[in-house]
Amino acid sequence: MAALWMLVFLAFGIPGTHLSNCSYYGLLNYLNLTTSSQVLQIMRPVHSWNQTSKVSLDMVMYGIMDVDEKFQTVTSQIWIETRWKNEFLTWNPSDFCGIDKLTILKSLVWVPDVSIDEE
Repeated sequence: MAALWMLVFLAFGIPGTHLSNCSYYGLLNYLNLTTSSQVLQIMRPVHSWNQTSKVSLDMVMYGIMDVDEKFQTVTSQIWIETRWKNEFLTWNPSDFCGIDKLTILKSLVWVPDVSIDEE
């Protein structure tokens, strides 16, 4: 009888020990982002090198901090959000309890160069 229970536990697992992937850590571990990877940091995230990377940029001006009429300058506070697809960091949200977005440190992945030219 004990051998039968052992076979059931090996086939179906011990009840209550199944770990859920409902955590951000589980997702980070799945994407291999729990440790830094130089490849993810330096390589543009596309499978084919001749494919372009579409980068979306949203800019919100929170306020004008200073206006200097004499030097004709304006100091403002601006928040910039950039978005792009990293083809190497994809997952099925249903496997992670519906997590469909992930915010990570920019030091872990490639980040597009964005510059603002002032005229």
